[in-house]
Amino acid sequence: MSADIGRVAGLPKQHEVPEHWRPMHGDFTPWNLRSSGGRLTLVDWEDRGWAPPHADEVLYHATRQALGGRLVVAAPAATEAVYFWIDRVGTRMNAAGDDVDRAFGERVLQALAASSSSASSSFSAAADA
Repeated sequence: MSADIGRVAGLPKQHEVPEHWRPMHGDFTPWNLRSSGGRLTLVDWEDRGWAPPHADEVLYHATRQALGGRLVVAAPAATEAVYFWIDRVGTRMNAAGDDVDRAFGERVLQALAASSSSASSSFSAAADA
């Protein structure tokens, strides 16, 4: 999927982007998926960019869990993506003026931490920032 995202989104890769990072949608959440005529469409591309492998998958599962879905434990290969989102969601929460956005962000951070036991200590630091 990441190769398709890079092609469709026309993402140039800057020199500071780590070589192993892949194109990402950046807001791969249940509400950005549309189904019509048996086809699935992904909308809202404003947060597209480069991220560690599995970044979209990690955010999707964390968001689903924050909405009441089941916990999906991140594979060890996705640990970098979990840390990526802990940092990014924490930063967005600090910028959010809306209590609803902050509350949902906290639930997403909790889901991210729960998805990877190795990320649990980083969650505490991000939540306190």
